[in-house]
Amino acid sequence: ELGYGYPEKSQTMLNVPNAKRILVSADGEEFDMLKGRLLSYERKLDLKNAVLTRRLVWESPSGKCLRIEIRRLISFLRRHLMAIEYRVTAENFSGVLHFSSAIEANVCNHTRETNPLIDYGPYGKALETEVCAAENRYCTVRQRVKNNRFALLCSTATGVVSGKADSVEAKIREDLPSTEIEAS
Repeated sequence: ELGYGYPEKSQTMLNVPNAKRILVSADGEEFDMLKGRLLSYERKLDLKNAVLTRRLVWESPSGKCLRIEIRRLISFLRRHLMAIEYRVTAENFSGVLHFSSAIEANVCNHTRETNPLIDYGPYGKALETEVCAAENRYCTVRQRVKNNRFALLCSTATGVVSGKADSVEAKIREDLPSTEIEAS
């Protein structure tokens, strides 16, 4: 017997590129909730407006405090659109904040090795990358499903709204286009 809700013949949803990857660091120390200390944390889901808000104050291992507010929005009118806003404030130091926004395009579906309940495909990588580009503050990945050639496009635009962006650099490493921004 298959697990409840599992299709019997390869009818599955594919994993798609992750465009939510945003890394923040302060003077070279990367924000990581598992390192340093959380001094405060709040998460709120507003279902009426489709907004998830997280507010926190994080102290790095060296004692730098960042006040961070992260808002994620899904559009009701254009369901294929989402936005993520980071508001980062250095609380007890002045230095360089570094933001890295990327699209993780090298995604795989579950395999027997990662989930023993699954005994059908598609296994592993189901998407072929055709375009992986990064220029200025824009990143784009275009992929096709291997077995039916359906196309998938994922793009991001990254910028600094307030404050000053000292540098903006576009990079591509494997299937990982990114925008790197430094602000002081």
